[in-house]
Amino acid sequence: MRISYYIILVLGLSLFFSADYVFADHLEVTIVPAVGSGAPGCEETADGCYIPSTVTVDVGGVVIMSNTDTAAHTFTAGTGSDGPSGEFDTGLLMAGNSFEYSPDTVGEIPYFCMVHPWMQGLIVVKESSSGTSYPTPAPTPAPTPSYSIPRGTDVTIAVGSGAPGCEKQNLCYAPYKFTTFTGKAIDWFNADSAAHTVTAGTPEDGPSGEFDSGLFMGGTSFSYTPDTVGEIPYFCMVHPWMTGLIVVKDLSSPTPTPTPTAAISVSTDDSQYSPNDLVTIKVSTSKSANVAISVVGPGGDSIVSRSVSTDSRGNGSLQFKLPDSSQNGTYRVDSTATISGSKVSDITTFTVKSTSARVSIVSLQPTDQQGNAVSSFTKGKLGFVKVVLNSDSSINSLVTINLFDSELTSLGIGSFKTTLGSGSSEMTLSFFIPNDAKLGSGDIYANVFSDWPSQGGVPLTGESATQVRIQ
Repeated sequence: MRISYYIILVLGLSLFFSADYVFADHLEVTIVPAVGSGAPGCEETADGCYIPSTVTVDVGGVVIMSNTDTAAHTFTAGTGSDGPSGEFDTGLLMAGNSFEYSPDTVGEIPYFCMVHPWMQGLIVVKESSSGTSYPTPAPTPAPTPSYSIPRGTDVTIAVGSGAPGCEKQNLCYAPYKFTTFTGKAIDWFNADSAAHTVTAGTPEDGPSGEFDSGLFMGGTSFSYTPDTVGEIPYFCMVHPWMTGLIVVKDLSSPTPTPTPTAAISVSTDDSQYSPNDLVTIKVSTSKSANVAISVVGPGGDSIVSRSVSTDSRGNGSLQFKLPDSSQNGTYRVDSTATISGSKVSDITTFTVKSTSARVSIVSLQPTDQQGNAVSSFTKGKLGFVKVVLNSDSSINSLVTINLFDSELTSLGIGSFKTTLGSGSSEMTLSFFIPNDAKLGSGDIYANVFSDWPSQGGVPLTGESATQVRIQ
């Protein structure tokens, strides 16, 4: 069955500036971090940690934030004490990279480095002396990378945890609480696009010294092997709302307790599954009890709701098979029991990712409006991109197409959410090619996800790419 979709997305934008702009007082300013500002001390100097420490710019002007230091930094609106305020955030800016910000409101904007909070600066925004206001260019969104969680991962740094919100359900580190034993390594995997740390301690008291990953990027792992029994809280030094807890036990020499306390823990036999896999949920209680188990999918729908009785040692388990139509994303397991009159509960999470090649990109082709293949797009006119997909079954999908000119400047990002039927599907998106696009060979990239990565989506197939000439 062939399904055709035709979407017109006009994504080009031309900006025209009057001659008055040339004569404004504060059109463009550049801020750089002081050399060596990755270590404390620059805040006590006359120049400060950002140079200049205070800059003045017109509304509609441009602030260039350039990292000329050897260490990675952020330029983040807000303060070290109150956190980000939201006006701008460069993210982790590596040495040699830069970021531009154009303010649209008069006022003072303090900013700081989220990695090195002693670094602080101030941007003063004033009305243009010419009285002319200028449009603020909209930032071009970048595709969010998506990573496959390696087998054996114990704790996953959740996608999107670089922004507040995950802490409301203790899912910034998933699971929030992880129980292990002395001498057994714990593996964290950063599934987010932002850099994070795994640092023993608390945001209130700071690092405690047991372990510190330092900044590690998306798609990489960190491992720590505990050698002492106890509980170790930890957090992210860049995003302090992210907290977790490690419980370390030693089964070889358990410490007897005269009166067992009411306790429960729940876990799964793996951290990642595929549709049709058998999932084993293990539950332990401080004494024999009836435990209510529920599994909730990424969309909040109930997957399993059962009761398990633990034996005289407090151990119990249940198994269920994931349906073939299981949605990709993070699943939450809740366990609740009443023990000796006390209600106790615990949670854990696992992810589902389809490993079968259910969706494929058959072709990606620049075309004219009638769908005929072309090799070039013309500036100032519409260009069309046709993508043909194939799916062996019905599946929810998000299709994205990115167009870049010869200097890798984005000319537009098109996206389309749909339910792909079994068989072949075709869709065409159009892009307005701006007059300032660079001539030469441009690139077109197509991806298919189950949903936006920030919403727990994962890639359904590999990226497809082709080229088109901009003339």
